[in-house]
Amino acid sequence: MNKKILLGIGILCLGSSSLFAEFSGISDIVTQGDQAARTTFKTGLAWALSLVLPIVMIVFGIGHAYHHLKQKSEQQPSTGKIIGTLIGGVVIYGFIYVLAVAIFSRVLTGDMATWFDTINQFWIDISK
Repeated sequence: MNKKILLGIGILCLGSSSLFAEFSGISDIVTQGDQAARTTFKTGLAWALSLVLPIVMIVFGIGHAYHHLKQKSEQQPSTGKIIGTLIGGVVIYGFIYVLAVAIFSRVLTGDMATWFDTINQFWIDISK
């Protein structure tokens, strides 16, 4: 029985060694797919951090300031106070955006400036 098992393993090894050339082609396809997926993910993340997240933060800033003004509507604030509160909300959420990107960059890459460079390059490429 042991001779049959050893013979089977030997045949299996010889058969699989002749198929290694075919597996290298599969390996190349998988490697190219992995690189394409990473590029796509990086591009999507750049769009999300450069365009979508700032817009969301601006909308949240305006919404939060509007909610704050609505609570204080009994006092009839002047137009200057309304505009100041809205601008203040946008600025505060802008700082939150910068902190979120810095933390996200630090966690993913270990460097706080990596994603800021990516965002800068994104806007340079868009402006061309």
